[in-house]
Amino acid sequence: MKICTILGRREENVAEFYIKAVCDQLKCQYIEVKGVWLHDNRNICVEYADGDDILFWDSDIVADVEDVEKLRNSNLDIVSGSYEHRGKSGMVCCTPDLPLDSFGLHELDYCGAGFLFIKKEVFQKLNKPYFFHYPDEPGEDIYFCREAKKAGFKVYVDCDCKVLHI
Repeated sequence: MKICTILGRREENVAEFYIKAVCDQLKCQYIEVKGVWLHDNRNICVEYADGDDILFWDSDIVADVEDVEKLRNSNLDIVSGSYEHRGKSGMVCCTPDLPLDSFGLHELDYCGAGFLFIKKEVFQKLNKPYFFHYPDEPGEDIYFCREAKKAGFKVYVDCDCKVLHI
């Protein structure tokens, strides 16, 4: 598995060294990307993953080894950890809306990609670009989820895998 971090522009994004330490502990490859367009960064991560499973772990997400293992061992093709949606206080970053105190697995229409595990088989069945952001639509993660669902995949959030969105 490869763990890809999209580095933010804010000073409080201090997760880089911690994520690298988790990668060392789990013997995963660490990929770090920083650029202007988030959808381009995510597509670059997929290319660098070179056909392996990938965990997107954005630099504004605080998680630990157990959280990574929980998603990796879920046997799901696409599964997100549970974290708060910016702009929707007390709600998980997903649709349909779920309160942060939810538990268990939930099938979704879409989820945020801040702490998102995706099996390599998903990318093998999708056309490029995997992530894209139209100016008048919400985000690159929604585009990805829609395309994955069109290809027959299901998208889940594991509300027992709670991570912090700073």
